Amino acid sequence: MSNGAMGKFLGGPPLLEEERLLLLCVLVGFILSAMGFEAIWWMWRYFLLGAVIVIPIWLIVRLAKGGRT
Repeated sequence: MSNGAMGKFLGGPPLLEEERLLLLCVLVGFILSAMGFEAIWWMWRYFLLGAVIVIPIWLIVRLAKGGRT
């Protein structure tokens, strides 16, 4: 894939999209933690907890769009 095609698939510049996903994973992990898991975990645990939900949903949405914006 060229950089333009990769940018279309990801929904924007790859590094920017990576940062968005990182922040979203941490946010979702923090929210899930507050709903019943231990309230004080390290940042990487929030990331992993959020990534379990965010990454598959993001990938499904990207594949469903088929590169369309």
